Amino acid sequence: MMKIIDNTLTEQARYARLASKGIQSQQSASSGKLPVNGVDEQNDKVMLSEMARKMRQAIDSLHQLPDIRQDRVASLRSSLEAGTYRPDPERIAAKMLEELRANRLMASE
Repeated sequence: MMKIIDNTLTEQARYARLASKGIQSQQSASSGKLPVNGVDEQNDKVMLSEMARKMRQAIDSLHQLPDIRQDRVASLRSSLEAGTYRPDPERIAAKMLEELRANRLMASE
């Protein structure tokens, strides 16, 4: 399976990783919740930028998308069965190189 990596998605993934570790916006920190793991959320606050909020919204939207695009699968299946599917080798090679570069970049971090 080919994975397409977009730098904006990589930044969103970093934000999601931080969010999953418990970093919260000022709104949730000031909600009056009880301390978690000995941390008083009343005093510990993180101010998220507008860009971070937009990234969070984008990540939430991505999570709502289906993992498999059934319409695309059906279209490709019918093309395969009809013998009319003609993949573009140059496009495939370009995407493979792009993924290789992205993986090397992530490995160097």
